[in-house]
Amino acid sequence: MTIRDIISISVVFAVFLVLSINSANALSYSWADSSSTSRNCFVVNRSSVITDYQIFRNISYSDVNGANTDFSDLRFYRQNSTDSVKLNYFFENVVDSSYTETWIKLDYVDNGNDEYVCVYSGSGNTTSESNASAVFDAYDDFNDASIDSCWSQVTGTWAESADGYLYLTADYGTAPGNIIVWTCD
Repeated sequence: MTIRDIISISVVFAVFLVLSINSANALSYSWADSSSTSRNCFVVNRSSVITDYQIFRNISYSDVNGANTDFSDLRFYRQNSTDSVKLNYFFENVVDSSYTETWIKLDYVDNGNDEYVCVYSGSGNTTSESNASAVFDAYDDFNDASIDSCWSQVTGTWAESADGYLYLTADYGTAPGNIIVWTCD
């Protein structure tokens, strides 16, 4: 089960973002990450204010000039005309020298004003800062054969396997059925 499967199951409502690619050279804002040699940005435009919202982005290696082949030097910033804020991100999947499937947590997007998410690359030997727990309110990759302490088994019996799945191991038998809930903040 991927994080996209978990999110698609648990999303109650959708917030639609308008995303488009813009040339990094088109932005007149100062650089947020002086150690990087390349920047590509995309616009996030909303008709209402949002905070602490995750967006998914497939980033091609050809779009991040000078990046490490494993994308470990990528850094993400929200930029507008007045400020620049470093954003948390999570690499769900990386194919070296090809692409990365990335979740980015937007701290804030104003209504009606363009905000840019800029991807910085080319800083060389930087260690990845990919962190799923900093991006999602609830996260477990289900790949360590141990159910995270934030999960609470309400009814039924559950087991986690090392192959990335959470398995139902016994049927509760009656309504409400087998239930597992996330209990951490």
